[in-house]
Amino acid sequence: MFIVLSLMCSFSLYAQNGWEQSSEAITNILGTYTNDTIPGIAVGVVKEGEIIYEEYIGYANMSHKVEISESTRFNLASTAKQFTALMILQLSLEGELCLEDDIRKYLPSLYPKVKEEIKIRQLINHSSGIRDYVELFGLRDEIWWKQIGLDNNDVIELIEKQEELGFVPGSQYVYSNTGYIILAKIIEAVTDQKFTAYSKNFFQQMGMEETYFVERYMGVIPHRAEPYYDWGNGLWLKTPTLTKSCGEGFLYTTLRDQMRYEQILHQMTSSDSLLQRSQQVIPNSEISTYGFGLELSDWSNRTAVHHSGATLGYHSQLIRFPKEKLTILVLSNNGNLSSYWIADSIASVLLPAVEMSVDVQYDPRYDDLPTQNEPLEVQGQYTAENGSIIRIVVQDGTTYWKKENGAQLKIEPESGYQFALYYDPQLKIRFSQEGMLLFWPDGTLEEYIRSSTYTPTISDLERMEGTYYNSELDISFDLKRNEKAEIFLTLSTDSNAEPVTFLSDKKFTTDSYILKIERDALGQIYDILLSFDRAKNIRFRKQLIETNNLK
Repeated sequence: MFIVLSLMCSFSLYAQNGWEQSSEAITNILGTYTNDTIPGIAVGVVKEGEIIYEEYIGYANMSHKVEISESTRFNLASTAKQFTALMILQLSLEGELCLEDDIRKYLPSLYPKVKEEIKIRQLINHSSGIRDYVELFGLRDEIWWKQIGLDNNDVIELIEKQEELGFVPGSQYVYSNTGYIILAKIIEAVTDQKFTAYSKNFFQQMGMEETYFVERYMGVIPHRAEPYYDWGNGLWLKTPTLTKSCGEGFLYTTLRDQMRYEQILHQMTSSDSLLQRSQQVIPNSEISTYGFGLELSDWSNRTAVHHSGATLGYHSQLIRFPKEKLTILVLSNNGNLSSYWIADSIASVLLPAVEMSVDVQYDPRYDDLPTQNEPLEVQGQYTAENGSIIRIVVQDGTTYWKKENGAQLKIEPESGYQFALYYDPQLKIRFSQEGMLLFWPDGTLEEYIRSSTYTPTISDLERMEGTYYNSELDISFDLKRNEKAEIFLTLSTDSNAEPVTFLSDKKFTTDSYILKIERDALGQIYDILLSFDRAKNIRFRKQLIETNNLK
């Protein structure tokens, strides 16, 4: 298991190197975000196993004016996923399970009709295809955080009704809280213990005595920071905590306990197989940017391991810089703040800027410069080989890359035929009369062809009209035309009629959804697959219109 290290806090080394100046700069940064009269933050910095900065600002409880202190417990939200993943990794190293196991070895009631393997490791890095329960409850108009006493069993009951996955396991990365609920259930199946009891013992063995997942609805959590928002009007409101799901989040902990874990990580040796592996890519994984409950992408051009969490007024940010042996932790109960920006600002103080040193190697086609004899119109619609559609639009003189879900990314011209992504200028977009090429600096090439916009005929709209039903969620939606021959989608759990925008004869969108049409051999629509944020490709079947036989 773990060897708990007794580590003393020392500031002498950092004082000699001008640490006082850096400490003062961090304190000034925090002062620009918060103060002692509002819900606040706990901030810690660990360097080479030593706690070199620790600060508490604001109220844990505004009603009784209880200040945030070293004993205050915060809800980490999704930053807790690293610990659920760590428990799974430990069980795998002990031979109690295998990361390559199909989840139905332990939970046979899930997805009996899915033929593909759904591997444990695919739950860990969000590549399983299992839809996020948050969106599924939302589609049923059962907002998850309003469900009194919602627990892991309720989530599993919902997932047991799912007959299909959102995509083939391993083929995509789509963040899913459901996967971590299932991981908690697998831990229970393997250990024959309640997840909350097993995890509490797990943390105790690491010396994290003040850390545990929520156990009871409305249960008392000593020294808990209450979560707050002011909704932009200056009037503070406490946000409700009605649910008790765990594994995906709802880990209550102190800053001191989190820094204690960072000290253990900083002093781990090559023999600490569990801890070493927990910071790396999952073996055999198709996904390299997310590991054991941790994001593995660079931060400010430095190698980093990080994760954020946010729920109901709580939020947190963890950043580890393994080469520098530096960790920054921000915990908060003020929903108006951003742990991300606070942590990023602290990182900019502690680490000098690093120039981009990526070895740029574009696909060889990048050197084939096109001949441009006349102005090229870049606006329009483009389709990739996998069917995804991008629109290039110009608004108020600015050019945007517009995704299917409506999100827009600014792109800037470098020549008449080449643009670069605004926030990442090394990503090049080159246009031609035939289409466009997207050149990534790692050599990846994405090709899109120009595609004409689709305008359905009246006959097309007539065939689309009708009611479409999903048995997994027991909900439906209607597609109906108005007098202007415009078509609208109305979900059975939402009276709001959303106008439809057609991307092609097989795909359309609304303000909330992306939908794909499936037709039979005669071209008749029989199914529409609806995607809602992290819930992909939910199948809705067209309902036959019942008619009375006249005699």
